Amino acid sequence: SALYASTLTEEFNLYESLPECNDNVCIAMNFVDAEDVFYDTAGFEALQGKIYALEAEFSAKETDYLQVSVATDNNLSFIGTQNGTFNFVENLLTQGTSESTIAVSVTKDSMQKVRFYFIGEQPGGVNINFIASGNAYIQKDLSFTVVTEKKLLVELSDTLVTLGKNFTVKVFDEGLSGVENAFVKIINKQGEVVKSVSGNGEDGTGRGGSYRIENNLDAGLYTVEVSAPRFSTSTTTLLVSIAKVLNFKEEI
Repeated sequence: SALYASTLTEEFNLYESLPECNDNVCIAMNFVDAEDVFYDTAGFEALQGKIYALEAEFSAKETDYLQVSVATDNNLSFIGTQNGTFNFVENLLTQGTSESTIAVSVTKDSMQKVRFYFIGEQPGGVNINFIASGNAYIQKDLSFTVVTEKKLLVELSDTLVTLGKNFTVKVFDEGLSGVENAFVKIINKQGEVVKSVSGNGEDGTGRGGSYRIENNLDAGLYTVEVSAPRFSTSTTTLLVSIAKVLNFKEEI
């Protein structure tokens, strides 16, 4: 069978940060992508040209009114802010800026969230200076790396999958090494995810780049979508067919 690769979007694994407290205000900070997947601020890597948000969640023992600002001097542009209800919108601003500010009121014993959307423009290190100032004062320096995305190659164990027959999705990097931490989705023609496997390096769930699919799919055409950290999302087409049965007239 052949190898296929096509670029769509990027998806990452879930890692969320724990809150830290200063005076009467506590804050938890994470990065989030367009798929609403969260990443701990430690060890984060952003793909060049992709939109992410820095999300800060505040809680307070006493009501506080905070001016929240971010600033950077390299490799990054802020393109918008949101608070309250979020809607991950691309192209929030046509012209990015090196700093951004938003005001937020955190009432006693409640939580409030804000987001700063940004794009990593060039590969390399990034520093963000984060300040929340009111009755409480919180200052944090965040560092991460902007990286160039790599391509995934996706191969099916069978070019034609028979109804009820299990199959394997094989995932490689461009050097043909197996990618063991990929996320594999089977999507029907209505755009619904009907199967998914998350790689953990175990047999059938990523070891050697192999992802076993238990096939209880209906006959038809599907899209196999595969993503992994630092890779662009790749897709290939899956056809599940009804096995043909040959009938021979009994000789008398």
